[in-house]
Amino acid sequence: MNNVLPMENANRKVLHDSYLILALVLTGALMFLPSSVGEIVSIIYKVLMVLFFLVYVPRHKNDKMKNGLLGITLLFFGFVHFFRDPSATIFSFVDLLILILFCSGNSIMQRTSYELFRKIFIGICFLGIIVFIGFVILGISPLTIDEFYEEGTGNQYYNYGVSIILVNQFGFLYRLCGLFNEPGMFGTFAALILIAEQYNYKKIGNWIIFIAGIFSFSLAFWALLVISVFCDVLFNRRKSSIIILSCIIIGIGSLATVTTKSANFDRLFSRVALEEGGKLAGDQRTSDEFDAFYDNFKKSPEKLLFGSSLDPSIIPSSYKRYIVQYGLILTLMIFIPLFISIMRMCKKNKWAYILTICFFVSIYQRPLVIDLIYFVILVGGIQYILYCDEMKKLQIV
Repeated sequence: MNNVLPMENANRKVLHDSYLILALVLTGALMFLPSSVGEIVSIIYKVLMVLFFLVYVPRHKNDKMKNGLLGITLLFFGFVHFFRDPSATIFSFVDLLILILFCSGNSIMQRTSYELFRKIFIGICFLGIIVFIGFVILGISPLTIDEFYEEGTGNQYYNYGVSIILVNQFGFLYRLCGLFNEPGMFGTFAALILIAEQYNYKKIGNWIIFIAGIFSFSLAFWALLVISVFCDVLFNRRKSSIIILSCIIIGIGSLATVTTKSANFDRLFSRVALEEGGKLAGDQRTSDEFDAFYDNFKKSPEKLLFGSSLDPSIIPSSYKRYIVQYGLILTLMIFIPLFISIMRMCKKNKWAYILTICFFVSIYQRPLVIDLIYFVILVGGIQYILYCDEMKKLQIV
């Protein structure tokens, strides 16, 4: 006899779905790790993809599709990406189908997936902090030293098993990556999670994420935090908040002139300086070769509107890659509906709006955000914010 109540069965189903999503998120990130570990994880990821369709799809075959505009937009992106991006494979399209199913799923499942990922991320941050301190202060040697994924930079991964530190070619600049292949990505995730948490520093876990974000020495980490504060000020319209924000902006602007005994902080501070033409020094997501190509590309109205082929060796980590490969028309047809559909999910909640805005701002330097891990933080984070807001209204939390 089954003594489990229907509601408990439903909760178990949500939890099982969330565990499966979490497994895909973690293996999807870990397969980009250096050495043979990444290759092994890549195989596991493909097995999990098959398992997802065998388990998740039959279980939800009678469910009504939610967030129709979001699902259609993502599907449209998938077709454009598959036919216009030379790096796209059949697995890219399967990845996208999983993402669509997640975004169309139960809001409780989305929130639970975010909460589970946040717990794992805190663990990654905690271990990363220990490793970083051990390396910087105690000089503990890594298990292996691997080459950075971008060839020719001279940068190296110091792999400690439970965390990775990126060391530059001169050996004096080091940045925490957690278990991700880039410190900027790690810092972006940290910032977005803190925003979803509404800077609730009563939770020790959020302090751990904040400290790990500092050790990433990521400009994106600080930029997203400042932008979120700026958005909060705009929503609140308090004079005191505006004064505080003005002081923060002036303080950040003056950092470019500050010199410390730390090469890491000096490097981070130098990136907030303005170069000739008003360009931020930290805006280094394109190469000189691509910049020259892009200048010529913009001169052709046909190419600007409908896109052009791009040498894979100069594809930048910038939103400009979409404009070049897809053209301005297709790019707008993807990202405007995407933005609208996400904003509709926010239900006029201030912090949900702020998280969404910061997510789309992050595309400026990290364009490959149409991925399960990003949407677990974004969509799951929005559902978490809405849930917390409802609980506050009921005076439960």
